[in-house]
Amino acid sequence: MQIDEAKADQITEKLADMLDFNLPEAVVEREVYGILQQKMQQAMYSGNAPADMDKFVEEAREEAKQEAKRNLKVFFMLQEVAQVEKIAVTEMELYNEVARQARQQKKNLKSYIRELQREGRVHGIRMSLLTAKVLDFLTKEAKVTVDEQ
Repeated sequence: MQIDEAKADQITEKLADMLDFNLPEAVVEREVYGILQQKMQQAMYSGNAPADMDKFVEEAREEAKQEAKRNLKVFFMLQEVAQVEKIAVTEMELYNEVARQARQQKKNLKSYIRELQREGRVHGIRMSLLTAKVLDFLTKEAKVTVDEQ
């Protein structure tokens, strides 16, 4: 499965621009929390002091909320495409991805699987694979032009 990144980006941007529906606030807040956690980690790795994090979160919150809404709308649309087109992730595809991640992290496969299960991360890996498959499908089926910048 090889996704043309430029086409995939253009498709998700176009989808996000076209989609206009309300999202449950609790779902948006969960996504905002995840985005802010990632941004805080990046900020700390960049050398920002932990004491500055409250101010950082306050400043990043609105941007994170917009990003969350956009991400969720695209996610739900891609899920709909997967359902309509009967695109799914097989157990073998999931296993192969988990095995690839274990090799990449130089971890024992069985213990890595237990770690993923314990932390509830298997579903996220499955959803990432499904998203990639749907985007791959859309890049092959869509008529897309790439903006050169």
